[in-house]
Amino acid sequence: MNRLVHVAVARGERARGVELYEECLALARPLGNERLVAAMLYNLSQQSLAAGDLVRASEQARESILIYQATARDVGIAACLATFAALAAAGGDGRAAVQLFAAADAANPHHAESFDQLERLTDHTGTIESLRAAPGAEEFAAAWVEGRALSHDDAIALAFGADLDSAAQSVTDAAE
Repeated sequence: MNRLVHVAVARGERARGVELYEECLALARPLGNERLVAAMLYNLSQQSLAAGDLVRASEQARESILIYQATARDVGIAACLATFAALAAAGGDGRAAVQLFAAADAANPHHAESFDQLERLTDHTGTIESLRAAPGAEEFAAAWVEGRALSHDDAIALAFGADLDSAAQSVTDAAE
């Protein structure tokens, strides 16, 4: 079913793609398939982000990244951090966006020394190019270094803009 969703999205049938992602998510939750739940939430966050629904994208990415963190899935953490970077950029916080893209790049097990690999994995090329141009080379470089030095927990806390334990508890409470 997941491949069918990708085909629908690639054909521009975003609404059908969202419907199928939600169906996959509904099937995965009762099975306890955390990896699939996290992946579907991430995919839904990308669709919400593309549709301009930043609140929903943030909610979906929050739940997804907490699952990826609990299951030690670095590629999922990296992808979600990139989503939060795009959300920060959309919210006008360029410095946090650069730091989060850098943290995502550092978390990426398929690491390259630039954004090139991350751009291919997350499809945030336009956002990254805008961030490169906006603050100036020195500010960009400083934020990049700071972001790459963040631990997963610190990067997630930056992404959430709040205490990580509170966020994790709210997701746990919502699931119960």
